[in-house]
Amino acid sequence: MKKLVFMLALGFGCVEAQIANDTTFNWLVGKWEAQTKEGKFFEYWSASDCMLEAQGGELVKKDTVFKEWLTLTKIKNYWCYIPIVGKQAPIVFALKESKNRIFIFENKEHDFPQQIIYEFINANHFKARVEGKMKGKEMKELYEMKRVE
Repeated sequence: MKKLVFMLALGFGCVEAQIANDTTFNWLVGKWEAQTKEGKFFEYWSASDCMLEAQGGELVKKDTVFKEWLTLTKIKNYWCYIPIVGKQAPIVFALKESKNRIFIFENKEHDFPQQIIYEFINANHFKARVEGKMKGKEMKELYEMKRVE
């Protein structure tokens, strides 16, 4: 996964030497979890080179039922959120709007979600939302993320 995103960054040119020096998204670094009806949703973020990277997923009992790799990086002056779910190809969501510590990433061509929204609440809490249309029906999923480490 790292190699794929690194190749993307090289192909488009890494805008900044280190994302870690940019405080815009540094608050994400760490381990985050949210309780769901089924179990526990998690995102474990770290900073490296030109990007932030995370492993995300959902645990039901002791089984991982959903797993994804996440990257947050700048490509040609645009912040991009890039999830890779399972063996699927990476999907690029470009930062559409950022104000009051709410970050809206969008890809209108994706089946679901079309938007991924991160809302910084404080150093130990953020909200993550995925939303859009699926088969013509509006859908939303909300995760109340709490820092665990």
